[in-house]
Amino acid sequence: MKKSLLGIVIALLLAFSACSLTPADKYDNFINDLDAITRLQTGLQQMKDGGLTLYVKADMKTLARELSVFNTEDGEIRKINENFIRTAHSLRESMDAAEEDEASASVFYEEARDSFEKGFQAFSSLETSGGGRTGG
Repeated sequence: MKKSLLGIVIALLLAFSACSLTPADKYDNFINDLDAITRLQTGLQQMKDGGLTLYVKADMKTLARELSVFNTEDGEIRKINENFIRTAHSLRESMDAAEEDEASASVFYEEARDSFEKGFQAFSSLETSGGGRTGG
């Protein structure tokens, strides 16, 4: 009786530990739940096409705030998240600058694009617990 109970407990512990999420899995879920990649790509495309709509400008502020709540000890994931936050901030700054100075707006847009590309490339290379790469 004790051996079978011990066997069940060990099997349950192994099953639960096998199902635990890695930091990459948690971040992948977080980004997908926020639809962050699509939102950032929308902002980049609108700015490239001439400027953010007021809705997307407000959404970049909201997205930066939403991204800033993610907490992890993983330095690589923290760096990716910081790139995405910087992208959202730079897009808002680009929109603000576009009203007064086209050259400044362009600088902020390029900064946003570079931050996104660095973050997206690193995000896409994260390994999930299933052995695959994050889908983004």
